[in-house]
Amino acid sequence: MVMMGWVINISSAWAHKNNTKAWIWFSNNPAVDGTLVTIRGTVVYDGTQSSGSSGSHGNYPIDGTPITSGLIQIEQLRLNGNPVACGTTGAAYVNIAQGTPDANGRFSTTFPTTGLGGQTIGFRAHHPATAGSHGDSETKSDCFNLQIIWALDPLPDGTASYTQGFYGASPIGEAVVAYLMDETTCARINYILEKVGAAGTPYECYSNLPLLLTGTVGPGRDNGFLPSGFLPGQNIAAQMITLLLNLNLAYVLPDGAIPMYGSHYINIDVVEDLFGDPPLSSVPPTYVDPVLNIPELGTCADLNTDKVCDPGTVLLTTLGSKITELDDAGTTVQNILDGAYSLLASGDTTVVVNGVILTRGDLTQILGLINESYDEGVATGFVTAFDAD
Repeated sequence: MVMMGWVINISSAWAHKNNTKAWIWFSNNPAVDGTLVTIRGTVVYDGTQSSGSSGSHGNYPIDGTPITSGLIQIEQLRLNGNPVACGTTGAAYVNIAQGTPDANGRFSTTFPTTGLGGQTIGFRAHHPATAGSHGDSETKSDCFNLQIIWALDPLPDGTASYTQGFYGASPIGEAVVAYLMDETTCARINYILEKVGAAGTPYECYSNLPLLLTGTVGPGRDNGFLPSGFLPGQNIAAQMITLLLNLNLAYVLPDGAIPMYGSHYINIDVVEDLFGDPPLSSVPPTYVDPVLNIPELGTCADLNTDKVCDPGTVLLTTLGSKITELDDAGTTVQNILDGAYSLLASGDTTVVVNGVILTRGDLTQILGLINESYDEGVATGFVTAFDAD
């Protein structure tokens, strides 16, 4: 749950004062209406002193040392007494809580969100100057928005994933692979390639490996390992690599876009997409039925064409029955990826994930469905942000 960003602002220069910096943090963002959000301000020294007419003291605290004196104030942005979002013209900050920093330079307060659903409210952390001309300078973090929604959305707006074909044959997808690479992902991909018999491992991370995966960037597959491998039986490796790239999409996605996370859950139930947070009254929620959208899992009747299976008409495939068991067991995307690694490491033909026996083919299909679950921003309902049962 604790995934909030931090925004830093270096303090202004006051003569002979130790310069400082501050940031603000939220325990959950977006927050569901009715929940408590912990808001924390942190202040540390930035390792410099401001200079006045007589110069610096030359003896200043180490950069990053926590400040434990003075106050940290948590300030809310308001206009005409009402909380508003960062950047609102004419708004001013109001101190809503303050306290002495702890040993880590932190002060926290809890903020109730009951009745604030649909609002976006700006906050910042403020550390007033201390101890006259030779103390700590004033610092304020940049404004950071807390979004408050009516209900947690199992299919968060903006979530994206892409398929093997996008990364392996689309010019845009091929070009982005190098930017999705880091040392850990590179090592994991090289391990996967080695286990399925790709020659030449390990490949250098930032030029040779992307070239191996995509071939020459441009139209067509160009003999790259993606989308399905070089040899029969390597499709599981291609799906695993595609998932690793999808999990790194935060590196390149534009503002507002959301990657899929390993902590997300696989799902076979009907889920409600609360787009709009909350949806406008004139736009009914979209219902997604994986059985209708994903024929690998089963078939059903939909006589009233509402995209929801008619009661008693669902006929699951063998894979669909296994997915049902995995869903009931609270299986995550990372559980499936770990199972695939285990299968490759052992060389066995099956692996047990959360009590369910999966073949190599099962895992390949499940990985494929995960990669397709938010294909280019369109949700299938197969992967949800939380266990939505």
